[in-house]
Order: sequence, then structure tokens, then C-alpha cells
Amino acid sequence: MAPPAVNIDATKTWRKPKGPTSVAAMSTNEFLSRAFELADSGKYARVSEIRAVMTHEGFSLRELSQLSGRHLSRQLKARISAANPKTQTG
Repeated sequence: MAPPAVNIDATKTWRKPKGPTSVAAMSTNEFLSRAFELADSGKYARVSEIRAVMTHEGFSLRELSQLSGRHLSRQLKARISAANPKTQTG
């Protein structure tokens, strides 16, 4: 059974490909691309919300743990702020 589709906007439904990934780099690139795509969408105000969506989409705990890393977390927060001007402080 395929993972449930998650709408990030009215024109696009994204679904994580099913099946094993033989190349770890490809999986990492897919994971990072999806995290940045969600951050840039303007629908999420926190990294924890992005983590919840990606969990629902079927990403592994190992992949999701990367969202807690300092560098990636800062990059995602910057993209979230840029996509959500109302969440910017100052």
C-alpha cells in the first residue's frame, strides 16, 4: 500500500517513491530536497511541522534525525522565515 499523498499546494501532490533505495546518496538528496521544498512552501512555521509531514510521507527515523542537526536546522529556519514574512522578527 502506498503512503498517503500530502498536498503542499493545490497544483502538486508529492509521494515518496516506494521500495528500497540502493544508493544512500540518492535517498539523502531526496530527503534534503523534500525538506527544502516544504520549508520554501510557506505553509510551515517550524522545523517540527516539516518533520511531522515528512514522517507522514514515510521518511525513516534515521533520515528525520538529520533535521535536528545544527546546520540543516538553521538552513530550514532561514528558508521558513523567507517564505513566511509574518514569522520574521525584528
